[in-house]
Parts: sequence; C-alpha cells; structure tokens
Amino acid sequence: PEGIGQKNFRKGITTWVKIADLHGIDALKHPTTCTEYTVEERYALVARVLAGESQQKCCNMC
Repeated sequence: PEGIGQKNFRKGITTWVKIADLHGIDALKHPTTCTEYTVEERYALVARVLAGESQQKCCNMC
C-alpha cells in the first residue's frame, strides 16, 4: 500500500497472524464503541450532565 514501507507492512501482517493464532480471528475485529442505551438510561445520563457532571465522567462510568 502507498504510504507504508514493505518492511513495516510485512511486520504488521506478521503481528496480525500472531494475534489471530493466540486469541482467534475475532481478536482482530475493531471493538464496538456504539453502546445501545434504553430510553431510561439516556435520560439518566442527560440528567447527570444537566446537573453539572462532566460528559467525560458520565461516559466513563457506563
């Protein structure tokens, strides 16, 4: 691929193979970051932010 040298490309492939061998092919999938919240959970999070709690703190606790 453009923008990456052959040595680094091959090293990346080797790393992926080792990860897949050790942990299975699912270990190479991107983690899902989209969490499904119920209406009640969303309301509770919005209420916490409106009460003065930071968005970052609310998100880290979920």
